[in-house]
Amino acid sequence: MNVKWLTEIEVLDRESTGYWEKRGWHGTGPVNTVAKLWGVNRLGDGRIQVGGHAYAGTRGIKTVEVSTDGGDNWTEAALSPQLSGVDVWRQWKYEWRPSTEVSTVVVRAVDGLGNRQPREVSQPYPNGATG
Repeated sequence: MNVKWLTEIEVLDRESTGYWEKRGWHGTGPVNTVAKLWGVNRLGDGRIQVGGHAYAGTRGIKTVEVSTDGGDNWTEAALSPQLSGVDVWRQWKYEWRPSTEVSTVVVRAVDGLGNRQPREVSQPYPNGATG
């Protein structure tokens, strides 16, 4: 996936601005803490299961929290086992029995340093998306 072939190396004795930096993007590409909801399953007994993945680069994922009321109350989701390595995704899932017809599900991650994914949504340019 996204294979790149190295065709040239240029060694400089000074700092240089790269292709994307010249276009205003952040130079080091910081990794923002993010949890994503990818799937919703209705279980036979009336419960609903949601799941997805979370990522925070080398900081790892400590917990993923799910809200079924639009962010007023939060509960920890079940996480997949921590894989070996320092730069890995974690899968998560959460099951609940809805008390109303409509639920607004929101998910957020907490990285290995204890930093919670920000609520504010930003556009990807120039430092990567958040929220």
